[in-house]
Amino acid sequence: MRKLLYILFAFLFFAILGTNSAFANIELIGPGKPNPPGDYISNLNPVLIWSSDKDSSYFKVAIYLEDNNSLAPKIVREWLFIKGTSIRVPDGVLSPNNTYFWTVTDMQNSTTNNYLYFTTVNPIIVKILEPGSETFPGFFVNPDDLKFIWRSENADKINLIVLRIEKEGKTTILSKEFNSKENEFDVSSNPDIKKLFTSGDYEYYIVATSGSNTKVTSSKFFRIK
Repeated sequence: MRKLLYILFAFLFFAILGTNSAFANIELIGPGKPNPPGDYISNLNPVLIWSSDKDSSYFKVAIYLEDNNSLAPKIVREWLFIKGTSIRVPDGVLSPNNTYFWTVTDMQNSTTNNYLYFTTVNPIIVKILEPGSETFPGFFVNPDDLKFIWRSENADKINLIVLRIEKEGKTTILSKEFNSKENEFDVSSNPDIKKLFTSGDYEYYIVATSGSNTKVTSSKFFRIK
């Protein structure tokens, strides 16, 4: 009877795993690169993605903290019996300015040499202060007093995009880049650019970048008589 129960338990165990004697062939897709520091990311809730030739497999996913002062890597989070080929890292697992590496293994296979590294950075913060409103068509502004003002943190470059809104559609009339220390642009300071702002409706937004990370603000609208 005991032998029969053992056989039944073993059968159920491998049935739950959904595997056979062959391990799944797993390829890590991202985020990350094979060597540190890997990709630089500002999103502290990235989606870890991999592929497998065995859709029925259950996986173990682990994230480690890269620490050159430690003899053994520190595991910061581990998930067992994951079904599928992706998982989102929840809040509280990652923190800015650290290098991590992650891996995925078949639940039947306890070792791997396949890792991807990524380094977390402070998230980009950018906010438009003036002019305009968040709803179309916005309020009227005087082109002689037109000044774009914004606030940003952790961005290397700021790109101001201004579009003219017409019945036929939208046309980009200005795309101007600024460094991280600049936080405003006075249109009247450049006569050639000031000529672009004639009577009509306008939309604008800001694209802030830091390395490979990008943050795009919501649009604001204003009008010129």
